[in-house]
Amino acid sequence: MKSTAHRARQQSAAIPGLLGARRTEPLPRRNLVIFDGTCGFCTWSVMLLDRQLGVRVASIPAQWLTDAELVGLGTSRAACAEAVVFVDASGVPSSGADAVNALLRAHPLFGAPVALALRVPALLRFERSWYRWIARHRVAISRLLRTRRYALIGEGDSAS
Repeated sequence: MKSTAHRARQQSAAIPGLLGARRTEPLPRRNLVIFDGTCGFCTWSVMLLDRQLGVRVASIPAQWLTDAELVGLGTSRAACAEAVVFVDASGVPSSGADAVNALLRAHPLFGAPVALALRVPALLRFERSWYRWIARHRVAISRLLRTRRYALIGEGDSAS
């Protein structure tokens, strides 16, 4: 089995915007995706956003941030354990389906259709409930889709 450090080096190459655990540059305060690094499906989803959809943002597992850094970004460890967090260009954090929508709205191709679709309240309610279901079942989804190998961090590894 490959070590966490080995996996992190491999994934760093696969996700151009991924910030390292031992970063020397300051943490960006805008256009930042914070995700669960123990979740292979979550890491794979960030890779998909970056490589396939061309959504160019910085990304970092929540486990590589201290509690103080998370609070400085307007979120918490508990919030990041529940859902993906996106800090947009104005520095405002959103989470879950709202974070995914904010990410897609920032994309030149998907921005307008996503903004238009979000005007339909029923669609947004469906998307939020669907996201909550996926988030609750992400371990099983990782197994089913065979994305567990993309996890950057072993259970229990963190910066705090």
